[in-house]
Amino acid sequence: MVRKYFLQLFKQVLKLCIDKGMVSGRRQAVDSAYIKANASLDSLVEKEVMDDAQTYSDELMANDKGML
Repeated sequence: MVRKYFLQLFKQVLKLCIDKGMVSGRRQAVDSAYIKANASLDSLVEKEVMDDAQTYSDELMANDKGML
């Protein structure tokens, strides 16, 4: 039952991304891992998404260079 709702939510988010031009809509892949968390709402920290995206992109580029 939970899987049905997750799939429905995933499809809605994917459609929004396609409509906004964020992804092409031809082929998508998702990778995940179940991690038990014990997080408190009081410990949430707001982050600038573009800074994180740039850091992630830099790490990917560094990893690609190391594999060549």
